[in-house]
Amino acid sequence: MSNSFKIAAIAALAAAIASPAAMACGESLFRVGKGVSYREYQAPLPGNILMVAQSADDRLVAEWLSHTGHNVQLVDDATHLAEFLKEGRFDVVLAAFEDRETVAAQEASAGASAKYIPVAAETEGEEAVARAYYKQALTKESTPRDLLKAIHKTLKSETNVKVGM
Repeated sequence: MSNSFKIAAIAALAAAIASPAAMACGESLFRVGKGVSYREYQAPLPGNILMVAQSADDRLVAEWLSHTGHNVQLVDDATHLAEFLKEGRFDVVLAAFEDRETVAAQEASAGASAKYIPVAAETEGEEAVARAYYKQALTKESTPRDLLKAIHKTLKSETNVKVGM
């Protein structure tokens, strides 16, 4: 074997080993969405959320939602929802269950099609009523995962209000 042939063979072998295709053979184990736990708190279907935030805790939840991939706009009082609903396209409205009539009136006056997800107070009675009338309802004890799941299911569905309300 000639020296030029040996040099060419070594160069070809080195090029094959150093190529990006050779390095990628183990990367298939790290595909996004294949059991990677950090994606648990990532919105699979980001939406535009209008949230009534009346406390510092509500504002923290809104900030966390924005970190998961949702576009979150805050309003201090449910009576001001129509102003925001007229300005922009919102997919979901998050507000207290006790504000449900105000939310419905504000959505109607704005001509909005946002889906309302009520957050029931800590009383069991209110939670039961909220769950009876809405496909997706939350409580103050709902986990972050519950919140993301409710928003995701609402974004995928046509409506969040059950028949009979």
